[in-house]
Amino acid sequence: MEYYWLILNRTFLVLITDDQLIGIKVHGLIGTDSSDPLVNLLPLTVDGNLQNPYSYINAKYIEGIKGIDLRSHDFLEANHSNFRINKSDIVETAYDKKKAGDGILSA
Repeated sequence: MEYYWLILNRTFLVLITDDQLIGIKVHGLIGTDSSDPLVNLLPLTVDGNLQNPYSYINAKYIEGIKGIDLRSHDFLEANHSNFRINKSDIVETAYDKKKAGDGILSA
């Protein structure tokens, strides 16, 4: 998950190939269950087992790239949050366990 514009978030399925990291946006905003019925009008919660990473995948994002070559320009155009990073461009990686889930990738 990546925080975007301070409070927004988006979730990626990251694939590692021989030469690239490929990020597919698989979910947009995620919130928590609330007792406030107005908050629950927005479909922000994740259904299913929250310990299972596949529960965070929203099928509409997968449908949006179905049949598209992940190495093509069309993949990046299908969702502007999708990304590809050549492994040769990665200079350093670090993990800060103080920030739950926020890894740092420098390119």
